[in-house]
Amino acid sequence: MVAVAGAKASETMRQHGRKTPAALAAIESDERPSSATLPPPPYLNAREAKEWRCIVARFGSSAFPYETRGLLASWCGAAVGLADVNAQLSQFAGVPRDRGNWRKFCDLHRVRGQLTGQLLSLGTKLRILPQSRDVRRLRTTEYERRFDGGERPWNDFKQ
Repeated sequence: MVAVAGAKASETMRQHGRKTPAALAAIESDERPSSATLPPPPYLNAREAKEWRCIVARFGSSAFPYETRGLLASWCGAAVGLADVNAQLSQFAGVPRDRGNWRKFCDLHRVRGQLTGQLLSLGTKLRILPQSRDVRRLRTTEYERRFDGGERPWNDFKQ
């Protein structure tokens, strides 16, 4: 029975175009977030552990298999580091004019750019950023209203 369900699921996923609700219901999904919590690793500090718990609570522990937990720990460290850098940058009233503060200001901006790049890369790999999930195709009220009237995105030109 399991082999049949697995074959049915793989056939459904190979189907091009939209999947019908009946076809999607046949797929046994292991990707749904579970209610079990995933404890943070012991090497994370308190703020990083809090970030870990927030992300795991948002997406569920099943969203982070064992091989991705190192990436999640890196994400948490980079997020906390970015918050610290932003806090230090907020102490400047504007662009500093003296050489010492200018150097610190530039270094903080450079580090902020590096941390932001790390967060973007890790977030995409972990699929926790909206750009890595196809959120544009979520069914919204406006989306449903457009299709109820027969309007289709590929027929958006007027004759």
